[in-house]
This record gives sequence, C-alpha cells and structure tokens, in this order.
Amino acid sequence: MSNDNGLVDEYEKLAIQKKEIEQKEIELKNKLFQLAKEKNTNVLFGINKKCLIKEYEKVIFPDDKTEIVELIKKKGLYEKFSSVNSSKRINKFCNFFLFLSIQGIKPLNNVLEYI
Repeated sequence: MSNDNGLVDEYEKLAIQKKEIEQKEIELKNKLFQLAKEKNTNVLFGINKKCLIKEYEKVIFPDDKTEIVELIKKKGLYEKFSSVNSSKRINKFCNFFLFLSIQGIKPLNNVLEYI
C-alpha cells in the first residue's frame, strides 16, 4: 500500500465539511424565506450584506426522464422539442412544461434566489 501523504484523509474531511455546509445553507435559506414571509418583505438586511428573496418557477427534470420523453412522443411533439435551440421553441417548451404540471408530472419547483 502506497503512502498518500494524508491526501485521502484530507479529501474525506473536506467532503464531509462540504456536505455539512450545504445542509446548513439549505436550513438558513428556509429560515430566511420564512422570516421574509413573516415580515411581508422580499429584502432582508445583514450587517454587510442584503438578501433579495424572490420566488419563481424553475424547471427540474427527474433523473429518469423516460416518462416525460414518452409523453412528448405520445403527443407528437418529440421532433419539436428534441433540440431546443430557438426562442420560439423555448416558448413552446415552457408551455409544454406547464402542461406537464397540469398532467401531474411535476417538473416545476419553487426556488429562492439569494444575493
């Protein structure tokens, strides 16, 4: 077994810290969102930073896209959406996501933006 000079252990330590920080970040975002709702505002101020909170829809595909692809093919829209590269296609694509939401396939989630 070769000596890694502690690099593997250091990497493991950083990976654990990263997961902990990411979890703490999610918790803080949720708390900020709740506080902004309680105060009926979309801007919160810290000592050195301000936080703009806005709610918007973001398209999030599931890992297994089979159901969405099959639905697009079934509706005869696969050729239109298999390559999104123009603004007209993007608008049609967004409308289709609204349709998917109505059908119970939920590619839309609320997202918060912080600055």
